[in-house]
Amino acid sequence: MRDGIAEVLLKASKLKTEKERITFLQNSNKTCEPLATVFRLMFDPNIQFDLPEGEVPYTPSPKANDLQSFLYSEFRRITYFIKGQHKGIKSAKRENLFIEFLESMDPDDANLLVAIKDKKSPYKTITKNLIKKTYKEAKDW
Repeated sequence: MRDGIAEVLLKASKLKTEKERITFLQNSNKTCEPLATVFRLMFDPNIQFDLPEGEVPYTPSPKANDLQSFLYSEFRRITYFIKGQHKGIKSAKRENLFIEFLESMDPDDANLLVAIKDKKSPYKTITKNLIKKTYKEAKDW
């Protein structure tokens, strides 16, 4: 079983030097396709979530180990929560869908998504500056 997205970021955040983190993230991007998109959602000011800021009232899934790959397979569903996408969904419905989405994934990935929604990194050493050095396309954010 491969690591979940949050686990990849946690491993990167624990590396001692910036150079090690950059190399690790560049190599991880080859096996973790949504990783660059995660950083874009986290740091690109042009992408905003159409959800309230702050805590989300959800119950983390007790089946953490069984859900490591859920976010990989369901990553495309994130578009439902981005401003300008799926305009026909009412706010209450969108918020309920987000809660259901969080409750169906690994708790670490859910915590990551809640932070991303608010344009924050839950990992102290994973910063916008680090990502700009890691990915060429991030320089435009």
